Amino acid sequence: MFIKNYLIYYGISCLLLIVSILVHPVFYIFLIFYGAFIIYRLNLMNFISIFIFTILFFLFVNWPTPINDSIIKGKIVTVDQKSVVLKTSQTKVKVYGDFIGYQIGDVLEMEVEYFNISEPTNDNAFNYKRYLYSQGITNNAMIKRLLSVDSTQSLFKELQKRVSGDDLEDSYASMFVLGIKDEMIEDYYQQLTDLSIVHLFALSGLHIHILNNLLKNILRFIVSDRFIDYFVIVLIGLYVYIIPINISFIRAYLVMLLSVLFKGYLNKLDCLSIVTVLMLLINPYIIFSLSFIFSYLIYFIILLLNQSQYFNLLVYFGSLPIILTIQYRINILSLFLGVILAPLISLLYQMIWIYVLLGDFVKPVVRIIIYFLNNIIIFCNDFSIFINFSKPTLFFILSYYFVYFKIILK
Repeated sequence: MFIKNYLIYYGISCLLLIVSILVHPVFYIFLIFYGAFIIYRLNLMNFISIFIFTILFFLFVNWPTPINDSIIKGKIVTVDQKSVVLKTSQTKVKVYGDFIGYQIGDVLEMEVEYFNISEPTNDNAFNYKRYLYSQGITNNAMIKRLLSVDSTQSLFKELQKRVSGDDLEDSYASMFVLGIKDEMIEDYYQQLTDLSIVHLFALSGLHIHILNNLLKNILRFIVSDRFIDYFVIVLIGLYVYIIPINISFIRAYLVMLLSVLFKGYLNKLDCLSIVTVLMLLINPYIIFSLSFIFSYLIYFIILLLNQSQYFNLLVYFGSLPIILTIQYRINILSLFLGVILAPLISLLYQMIWIYVLLGDFVKPVVRIIIYFLNNIIIFCNDFSIFINFSKPTLFFILSYYFVYFKIILK
């Protein structure tokens, strides 16, 4: 097929254009060199096709636009005691106030007063505006008056009831099933961040792959092999729809969906390219989301490696600039921990789903796995060896990945 194995070139072109507009004009030079590379690697007709596609892509990009309506109505997509994020018909608004007792899925109508989103005063400061825009949030506001509340039952609330409780097992279930961290698990989560293995616990492609296999093993007894892939993607699609938005999880699901629907017509690199273009169309500021960067880049690297004998080592080195950008240091143990803990986390994730579906009789098994997992994490934290760095510059990151991908291609 004409587009098979070629869609990656379209995806990279669109990504480079967005990066050029939002990050730094120097990337326009890369875009020009990329055009020359397309002519050299493919041909002039492919270049014209990609050029026209990129222009059309730019014309249809949904650039986030702040609103100024004094009265807003929307569904709660995230909530804590001090603020909620409301998804309105136009955008998302972060509203500060007293929101104790409200839940995700509740529909609120309120009068608000907007205030400016703070911007960094120097180049190395955290850019809070970019962070909010990457989440699709265009406004900060303070609640003046609550006008109405519509609290209806939903599948999400039913699922939340299944994982609610005061035990650590319930906290892990909430994190693995809903992607929501409570106060009980915050300390553990910080230790995971210090060990650079937090990606193993945040909902991602790893977990959707495990869930996919678990459902197939269960449904194989009642659904024929001919239809089982379609049945599973419907079930997982319903699950992805009812839980809070998770960039990595959505990426993994959409790639899986396209792979099943267009089997034989598109490879996984093509599917990743389509999903990347769709995400950029919906919100170009997503390039500032660390979840987007980590998930899409690492999955791209995994597809390129294609079962290399140095797979784990190369994936680890592919993630280093992102880790340095977040932590400014490297934990020597993180390379080995990822390999050691992955089977244990896979088992824990499956047992948590069995606990959620079947009830408390498997809870002791979940408790034992968590006990061993936490002790390994505490032990490794006590004996961690860190190498400290300064924040990597854009030039360093670009140079690093240039050499890195040259090594992979060799």
